Amino acid sequence: MSIGKSLDVLTIGCAIPAQAVDSLRSKIRTVHFYPDGDAPADVLAETQIYYSGAKGPAIEDFKKALPNLVHLQLQSAGAEKVIKNAALQKALKAGEGDFTVSTASGLHCISIPQYILGTLLAIYLRLPKQILVARTEARWASGEEIAEGVEAHGENDTPYFVRSLRGKTVGFLGYGHIARAAARLLQPHGVEIIAANTTGTRREDDGYVIPGTGDPEGSLPTAFYSTTDGASLDAFLSKCDVVVASLPSTPATRGLLTKERLGLLPADAVLINVGRGDLVTTENVLWALDRPGGLWGFATDVTDPEPLPEGHPLYKHYKAIVTPHLSGDAEGELALGADILAFNIERIKGGKKAVNVVDFKKGY
Repeated sequence: MSIGKSLDVLTIGCAIPAQAVDSLRSKIRTVHFYPDGDAPADVLAETQIYYSGAKGPAIEDFKKALPNLVHLQLQSAGAEKVIKNAALQKALKAGEGDFTVSTASGLHCISIPQYILGTLLAIYLRLPKQILVARTEARWASGEEIAEGVEAHGENDTPYFVRSLRGKTVGFLGYGHIARAAARLLQPHGVEIIAANTTGTRREDDGYVIPGTGDPEGSLPTAFYSTTDGASLDAFLSKCDVVVASLPSTPATRGLLTKERLGLLPADAVLINVGRGDLVTTENVLWALDRPGGLWGFATDVTDPEPLPEGHPLYKHYKAIVTPHLSGDAEGELALGADILAFNIERIKGGKKAVNVVDFKKGY
């Protein structure tokens, strides 16, 4: 991609707020807006930056249809759908397009971290079980039934059911935008933060960061572990009272949390998955929830298969929270996506590389 060149034409091929369109007109001379993705051939021919949905534009021949394309910006934070775009893959492999492709990673750094904190607190306070009794039976639950299965403690040998985050170790499996923002929310609760990433080393966040969010310097974790080193990953899991997984779906991450690895977690650990469902099978999660000394709770916004089949036992498990992949569908999301587009336009115009560039070999 030729950076620093004159950028004059943007085509928006997905729905965004009218106010965001007006704002983008101040960044680039010509803005075409086709929210249904049906831009005519003459518009595509002059397009230099194209803003599309998760799958990329429905174009059979990129070289012919978009000869002047410099950058393809996705409205989605993930890349798994665009990677399956056969025409785009063909163009990039054949060297037919001198352009980059970026995701809107960073888009969900407001909503999903709140989901992580909210579900973790709900599990620690045993809210799902209390709400279930009230809603389905319309009665006042007893402390004994809410605390069922919890080890007794104290001088009166009374079981507790409210746990505290203070002093716990929260491990982030994947330390990208979402994890960094969640770590910032959790730190005031007195937790120790550790993280596992591909390299096992601390690094700065070189993507898009919403001002006032995240951990740009990567300074919050007290230790880093590697997801590509089995021994390092096992050591990481053995220290986690809470695991927050936000990994993408790649050949390296699918099935990464095996039954053996779930068994390494300390007794009464919590697992939260906001990445992709194929990180761990539901069979292994059920095993970990039901075994003695197993998981205290499990929250997931992603499953494999997705949607989770009707009648699946996870739906009714009293220690599980299953939500239908909606944690990122938050107010202001489309406007934030347009902000990331504007950020990359300014970078390319200034001779810099776009952020969140997709690596088609890695799969994200």
